[in-house]
Amino acid sequence: MCGHAVGHTRICQMFVFAHQRGGRDFSNHISAVQPPIGCPKKRQVRICIKGWRAGLGTGEIAVGDLAALVAMGGTAPSRYALRHDQLLDGLVFVAKGTAVTDVWSAGRYVVKSGHIRYAIRPPIMPVAISRVVTPPFFQATSIRSLYRRTFIIYPISSATRLVLPVTLGFYFVPPNTIANLGHLMAKPKNILFIMFDQLRWDYLSCYGHPHLHTPNIDRLAAKGVRFNKAYIQSPLCGPSRMSTYTGRYVHSHGASSNNVPLKVGERTMGDYLRDAGMGCWLVGKTHMTADAEGMARLGLEPDSVIGARVSECGFDIFERDDGMRPEGPDGFYDDSGALKYNAYLRSKGYHSDNPWHDYANSANDADNNVLSGWFLKNSDLPANIAEEDSETPYLTRRGMDFITAQGDAPWCCHLSYIKPHWPYIVPAPYHDMFGPEHFLRVVRSEAEREDPHPVYGGMMKAPVCTAFSRDDVRDKVLRAYMGLIKQCDDQMGVLFDWLEETGRMKDTMIVVTSDHGDYLGDHWLGEKTFFHDAAIKVPLIVYDPSPEADKTRGTTSYALVQSIDLVPTFTDVAGVDPSKLDHVLEGKSLLPLLHGKAETVARNYVFCEFDYSMRPLAHALDLDTTEARIFMVSDDRWKLIQFGGGFRSMLFDLAKDPQELTDLGDSAAHQEVISQLTAVLDDWARRPSQRTTMTTDTLMASRHKASTKGVLLGAVDEGDMPAELSVKYRGKKVPKWQDR
Repeated sequence: MCGHAVGHTRICQMFVFAHQRGGRDFSNHISAVQPPIGCPKKRQVRICIKGWRAGLGTGEIAVGDLAALVAMGGTAPSRYALRHDQLLDGLVFVAKGTAVTDVWSAGRYVVKSGHIRYAIRPPIMPVAISRVVTPPFFQATSIRSLYRRTFIIYPISSATRLVLPVTLGFYFVPPNTIANLGHLMAKPKNILFIMFDQLRWDYLSCYGHPHLHTPNIDRLAAKGVRFNKAYIQSPLCGPSRMSTYTGRYVHSHGASSNNVPLKVGERTMGDYLRDAGMGCWLVGKTHMTADAEGMARLGLEPDSVIGARVSECGFDIFERDDGMRPEGPDGFYDDSGALKYNAYLRSKGYHSDNPWHDYANSANDADNNVLSGWFLKNSDLPANIAEEDSETPYLTRRGMDFITAQGDAPWCCHLSYIKPHWPYIVPAPYHDMFGPEHFLRVVRSEAEREDPHPVYGGMMKAPVCTAFSRDDVRDKVLRAYMGLIKQCDDQMGVLFDWLEETGRMKDTMIVVTSDHGDYLGDHWLGEKTFFHDAAIKVPLIVYDPSPEADKTRGTTSYALVQSIDLVPTFTDVAGVDPSKLDHVLEGKSLLPLLHGKAETVARNYVFCEFDYSMRPLAHALDLDTTEARIFMVSDDRWKLIQFGGGFRSMLFDLAKDPQELTDLGDSAAHQEVISQLTAVLDDWARRPSQRTTMTTDTLMASRHKASTKGVLLGAVDEGDMPAELSVKYRGKKVPKWQDR
């Protein structure tokens, strides 16, 4: 660790520079100008000479393309304002004149300059100062411009009495030095966002499964917060994921079903995080369909940078694999599905026209016949593939490859696993680890199908639901489903051990969740497209390495949270105040819960919706496409499911009937509850979800701002308005038009 004496104060862990302006050289005023350990000499020179200058006396700082900057002064060193100007090859920030001491008390501050707003957030890389008289000491503040350039400013409070013979100085801490700095706090620099597909919340041991032991996911829960009431926004892969990626409800973003494109213009977590200086990459599945028509209308080429991101849900792609390469008489379900994985399999000797199906998702008999995993009778057989070559270990390795390639650049990696989604088949040794003695009892009653709600009853008749209503089928599938989850957990052990070994566990927030659950025969249903907790409640575990999260480690939160809360949480981690995005984002940051500053979010209800207008059930019920929609609202006590097409609602009392077996929708005694929750749904549906181009702050400020553009409504004479507003209309002379 380096230390340099400046005046009478010893400054640790910094590289102090003095520069000249107007021919004056101030380097002699700073003693022991030495680089910190690990700072290469070439890098010192390059950083020193690129776009720096100091203005003495005026307190100005002009910055070009720099990574870090400290401003130090004598009488009022904590006073700054920002404006933008041109200098050298890029945007320049100038520090001058306005106090920002609220950074320390509020934890977040916005500097205003003209029409430009810069968000300042608490430190990413605080640098320790010894022998300061009064805190706060040096702390880093990330400033983000509208031009997507990131800078770090380290202000000192005027109470910190540094005796400095110079007005301004600078330092730079290179990324490869950070690991050597002993006083750095463990802030989450990166985000590892892990999503499993079709993983039920109650099929993990940390969520109470008595036989399916998942020690690796459990140990992450022991280091973080386990959310016990986390809900998705649609019980189907595509719309659920689009809500997770946009931070918006389904009928806000419009991608209401699988293969419905996410419209051009919908911002996603990748857009927000890149604006904050953090890369956002995909390894795995998104189930996103691009808005090709909208892109063509706007002239966005799919192979351009912007076009590629719009086509891929805002992510940069390390490897996309939606894990689906089924083939029928009309061709492949997804022409681009599993292409790289198939290439990998062929390189390992799995030769066929579709090794994804023939090996990874099928069994094999004594005569080498392919026993397809699509047929549920084969679910208890081992997939015809070495375990290490199956999809889950493959994707784990690809995730590790991505992280290794990033070096020290901040990143968000969406590691999106395909399993335990169907086809329900798993390689040995996982195929026979579990039997009936390990299965959870099926949750269903004969009363549910005696006189069901018309829509619910129609869903029971779907082939996947009638199949899962058979005990013999359910038993076969559960062997594979639980084996797939066990394999997923083992791979989490591989990944977490590697993160520990490489030091990434110290600077990476880790989130584990699912896009929806799986009925597995509960309530006489298969798949996921209804609203019992088996389908819409998901596991959510968040590990935050920062010291602020120490007080909540290993705890369980019973707050009502939603998948749309993840984008504002991630933007919060990246330094963007999510409250400034509440005109677009409809979720809430979970960071206050993770840091023990709150026990709940500002929410009394969760919402979920499903559009089945493209499904055979809509035709069977003779519904228009506008009617084949279902909405759900739930609080801690009640769950209301409301249907289009004139059907009655369904209602469950979650306190008295936690298994959701008794529908109270036609109970006269509960009509008041139904009316109250219907009103909640109506209020929610009327929110201004499409007003996304103007911030709430701008709207609020406009209420109190008089027009200065010359529009004077209601003025009868000159004295009715402030004189400055009518200056362009008073005391003027022009000739009569006839005399022109």
